[in-house]
Formats: sequence, structure tokens, C-alpha cells
Amino acid sequence: MADALPIDGTSTSSGQGPSHEEEGYLAELRAHARQQEAVAALGALALDEPSLDDLASEAVRRAALALGADLVHLLERGPGSQLRVRAEAGPAAGTVPMIGDGAPAAHALATGITVVTADAGRDDRLRARPGGMAAAVSVLVRGGSGASGVLCAHWRAPRGFSNDEVHFVESVAHILSSAFARADAEARARAVQGRLALSERMASIGTLAGGVAHELNNPLASVAANLAFAEERLAAPGAPARQDDVVEALRDAREGAERMRSIIRDLQTFSRGDDENPGIVRLGPVLDSCVAMAWSEIRHRARLVKDIGELQPVCGVEGRLAQVFLNLVLNAAQAIAEGAADRNEIRVAARAAPDGRVCVEVRDTGAGIAPEHLARIFDPFFTTKPPGTATGLGLSICHGIVTALGGVIEVESRVGEGSTFRVLLPAAEPLAVAPSPPRPRVLVVDDDPLVGAAVRRALAPEFDVTVVSSGRAALALLGAGNAYEAMLSDLLMPELTGMELHEEVAKLDPHLAERTVFMTGGAFTGAARAFADRMGERVIPKPFDVDALREAVASHARR
Repeated sequence: MADALPIDGTSTSSGQGPSHEEEGYLAELRAHARQQEAVAALGALALDEPSLDDLASEAVRRAALALGADLVHLLERGPGSQLRVRAEAGPAAGTVPMIGDGAPAAHALATGITVVTADAGRDDRLRARPGGMAAAVSVLVRGGSGASGVLCAHWRAPRGFSNDEVHFVESVAHILSSAFARADAEARARAVQGRLALSERMASIGTLAGGVAHELNNPLASVAANLAFAEERLAAPGAPARQDDVVEALRDAREGAERMRSIIRDLQTFSRGDDENPGIVRLGPVLDSCVAMAWSEIRHRARLVKDIGELQPVCGVEGRLAQVFLNLVLNAAQAIAEGAADRNEIRVAARAAPDGRVCVEVRDTGAGIAPEHLARIFDPFFTTKPPGTATGLGLSICHGIVTALGGVIEVESRVGEGSTFRVLLPAAEPLAVAPSPPRPRVLVVDDDPLVGAAVRRALAPEFDVTVVSSGRAALALLGAGNAYEAMLSDLLMPELTGMELHEEVAKLDPHLAERTVFMTGGAFTGAARAFADRMGERVIPKPFDVDALREAVASHARR
């Protein structure tokens, strides 16, 4: 039996170095070891579920090092099966090998098999040499819904490939395929969960539909009656309308319209999808809306007690949080039989918990939950209600929403005494309130006090406005150290014209001179006309359009 060949490069023959055959064998062993190490490291990384971009970058980096390739890149499949680079590594990174029709990657994508190109110049399958690269191994990367892309290793010079090298590229592609398939499955699961959550939310609204219609009909009847009354009084021939009665009727109609608007807003909150990005949510208004929506279910079963204090906001999606609390309030109402509202109570309370979280409790004096059911109350499809009356998803979805936000949902219950559901949510970090930027200061110069007052009123919503009636007064303010972001001056004034004022301002504050806008009722002199032509868009004709005036001043004040 022949002696084993050590991998440290020494020879088994006394006093002799390794032969060429032994050196080649050792090189293959080292390359194989590097490749196995890279596969193990990538497999361990994939188990940690990093982002796909991080895994792709690490995969091409380790593959390039293990193979000694000039370029390794991961191509992702885009619209129309077009390939584009997602991650790349190696000495030739940044070059663009051919990835269109006829390239090795395109063949791998089209056929689904590994494409090995030892010499691109002699490969009849290729219509062009791929971007200066002569040899390549291209392996399909699959996702959950088919081909996701291609992993390609390239070399500048023609070369042959061992089975180990090809198998290594396939192993790396397999790790990427598993990660992409997992990500696709998770995305589909999230989509299904979102549809289930929306379906359950719409089922809750369906339960409330009759009550919502009643809540809308009452204010609608008030609006219609009051508008009819106002119309009759205003149109009655020969009998002057009593203004007080008409105003009161219109006021009542407006209040009715506001009630309807509030109901519709609450409906929109519950019925919208879950594609909104999480944001800061104030729970007080959400709880008020939930109670208002559920009132038709509560009113004949129990008296309602609300104890909602000042609460820290939480981070989440308003519609999904509303779904949680609406479900809990509806469950509380449906746990109480109709007809004994004076003897039963539903309490909705919210407070700050001792650990800083926000605590919301929904407590009822209903039938309670049997001890054997408490452990399963949040399981999907579990329900104690009669078959066909509930999906069994409501509390499961609530549990998923709350835990996704880093919160917990708890329940305490005794049969015949009622239940308490408690939701604890982390308070959102308080937002830093940036100080309001100072309002730009504008100096207005016009010898007509009425024009000056009108300009002040027009600019006051956006600017701090100082009005003076002469160019000399304006120069006095500037000479005393007062600073302004813009100046608005009449062009023709006694004593000192707008042109002369501009010349003096240029000596005191050249920047303000560049940010001066002029008003004119007509340039009556040749010098004034020439000056107006030179200033161009900085001249506003009188009578001026207020919006145009504001825009002109704003554009120069913020230069």
C-alpha cells in the first residue's frame, strides 16, 4: 500500500522535495479545502438569515477567493428575463462581462443547467467573447417562484475545470437559491397574513354594518331637515326669514355633517390595507374611534366606562392597532347577553405601566372563558362561538399584530364573572422637535400708507414685515444695524427714489441690494424705464397680484 501524501508540501521520500505530480495533488487539496471552508461559512451565515444583499455580497467574495477567479458575480433576473448585476467581487470587478443573449449566463438561465465554458473563443454556443473573459462557470440560482438569477465565475484566460470547482460553484448557488426561496416564502406568508387580517377586519365591519347605518341615518336626517327648513325660510314669498332661526338650522346641519364625516373617517381607518409604513400612533383617538364604531353592539348590553388618560404614543400602523382594540371591544360586548345593560359594564382603560410601556385594558362582566380554553384563546381558528358565526382568527391576528410591535397581550377570566384583556405596547421614542426656523425679515418701502398696509397684510403670514414710508427711513434702519432678508420698494417716491435707495443700499449691504424687489405704477421717466428693464423680473407692476408678490419676495428672501 502506498504511503499517504502529506498536505504540508514535504515528500515521503527521504531528502527529496515533492514531484510535479505531488505538487499538483497538493494544490488540488488546498483548493478543495478552501472551497469546503467557504461553503461551510456561507451555510452558517445563511442560517443566521442575513439580508439577501449581505449574503449575496459575501457569497461572491468568498467564491472569488476560493476559486482564484478574476470575477465572480451574481446576476439577478429582471423584467423580460433580462439579467443585471446584483453583487460582484474579484480583481476584475467593475468590468461588465457579456450578460445578454448568447452569453454563458443566458444559456444557464434558458436551459436551467450548469454551463461550463473553457474557452469562449472556441465555444460555438457563444456569439461573442463575454467582456474580455475567456472561461466561465455559470449556475442557475432558483427562488421560490422559479429562476431568480445566475451565479457566474469568470477567468481572463482559457482553462479547464475540475469537478470539484464546478461542484463548488453549484454549492454556492444552492445556498443562494435556498435563501431566495425562503425570502419568497416569507413574503408570500406576509401577504397571506395581510389578506387574512384585512378579511377579519372587514368581517368586523360587517358585524357593525347595521349599527353604522343607524349612526349615519340619524345625522343625515338632521342635515336634510335643517337644510329644508333653511331653504323654506329663505324662499318664502313676502315673509322675511328670521336670520337667527336660519343660522341655527345651518349650524345644526353642519354639526350633523361633522358627525357623518367622523363616522366615515373611522370606517376608512378600519378598512384600509396594511401597506402603510409604521409611524407614531396616538392611542387615545384610536380607542375613541373603536368605542364609537362598536357602540351599536354595546348600547343594549352594558354601560360603557372610558378611563383614558394622557398616553405616550406608540409606533405602529393605525389601522392595525385599531383592529386589535375594535376586536377586543366587540368580543367584550358579545360576551354579554342583550337586555341587561344596567347590570353589566364594559370598561376601556389606558394608562402608563410602571415599566414605561403603554397599557390598554378592555374589561367586561360577561360570561367569561372556561379554564380549558384559556391556553388556546390565541390559536388560529379556535373559537368558542357557534359554528359559522366566527372565523376564529380575530384574537390570533390581534396577538400577531401586538407581538410584531414588541408588545404582549394577556387575558384573565373567570366563568360567570367576565374577562380582562390587557395589551402592553412599548412607548415610542419621543420625537426631537426641531426649532422653527426664524421667519425671513422683509423691509417694505412705499410712500403711500395704504399700499404699505396692504403689502404688510399680504406678506405677514410668511414674513416679519417692517414698513416705512420713505427711502431715508429705510436707510436709517439699515444704518442702525437692522438686517433684512429682502426689501420691497416703490420705484418712484419723493425725496429718494427706489433707484437712488437701491444705490445707497448697495453700499451698506450689497446682498440686500441683490434681494430687493421693486413695485411701480408705471416707469414714467426714461431713467426709470431703463432701470426697470435692467431689473427684469424683480419689478412688480401695480396693482399687483398678491400671490405673485409673495412668490417674488420669497424667491429673493431665500437666496
